[in-house]
Amino acid sequence: MLNLKKFLFDLRKFSGVYPVYSNIFKVGTKGLASVEGDMAIISDLTTFSPAIDNTIDTWSPLDIEGWIKRAIVGKGLTINLSGKKNYSDAGNNYVSSLFLKSGDDAATIFEWILPNGDKLSMQVIISVKTPAGGDSSKVDSLEFEVLSNGKPTFTPAVSTLIDLSFVCVDGAVAGATKIASVLPALTAGNAYYYKINGALPSGGENITGKGWAPYTLGNDILTTIGNNITLVEATAGMLAVKGGFASVVIV
Repeated sequence: MLNLKKFLFDLRKFSGVYPVYSNIFKVGTKGLASVEGDMAIISDLTTFSPAIDNTIDTWSPLDIEGWIKRAIVGKGLTINLSGKKNYSDAGNNYVSSLFLKSGDDAATIFEWILPNGDKLSMQVIISVKTPAGGDSSKVDSLEFEVLSNGKPTFTPAVSTLIDLSFVCVDGAVAGATKIASVLPALTAGNAYYYKINGALPSGGENITGKGWAPYTLGNDILTTIGNNITLVEATAGMLAVKGGFASVVIV
């Protein structure tokens, strides 16, 4: 029988190929005044469709017998997103709260983090199309457009692994160690993975299928004294962005 989850993860093993759900969208919950700590993932989105709006100037010079020449002289980005209304999610709730807003009250900061770790940050206006509604036997819908308001900032994926600082402590069961806390803290949308005596990957390296096991802080890791635990933080697209290692502690 086909293991669908494994199949979807295996897609990432092919260079440059990622499932659509690896895209992450964040919205600034304090409008244009939003800073990094105000950026929230918008949960329960199910589809998105980006479109580049190009402004093209055309002219027909005499010297090429009337054939048209063209130049792109302007650009805009529109992203149509839809999903379900989540009344307990900060990002989802903020977007839906804009349905009666106009002017700067409907403007904010938006981030699109691509599966390979690249990030597009921009000022946007948000046009809410459907703040709720649908069939009585289904979950409320949310549909909105994100329209760029000025030139976005494109940040390529990190190529250098950021250091993770942590120590191992004695686990809850015999023969186990665990990690209680890590600095810097886990970035929203990312997850931890570990190996025993593993080598650190390169920054931006896809760690899928390379023996990395998912890890939740505080969980026991069965091992023996003398080993090291290598911990990596990876994006939703399984790209390594932070990493470090520490000696096993077992009392």
